[in-house]
Amino acid sequence: MNDRINLTILPMGLAAFSAALDNNVLNVCLPIIAGEFNTDIGKVQFVSSSYVFTICSLLLFFAYVSSAAG
Repeated sequence: MNDRINLTILPMGLAAFSAALDNNVLNVCLPIIAGEFNTDIGKVQFVSSSYVFTICSLLLFFAYVSSAAG
């Protein structure tokens, strides 16, 4: 039973780490993006917000699909 739990927790932990890493990389790149497009950081923050909203909406969608399939 413990092996089965470990095999379930490992991908979930990797996915959570990957999501956090993606968000941090995006936040580090925001000043560079603002410089490339000659705009202020407030307008570029929309990129980060759009990314988070998209991830959250896809998470809800795929949670519904997985519960309907099982």
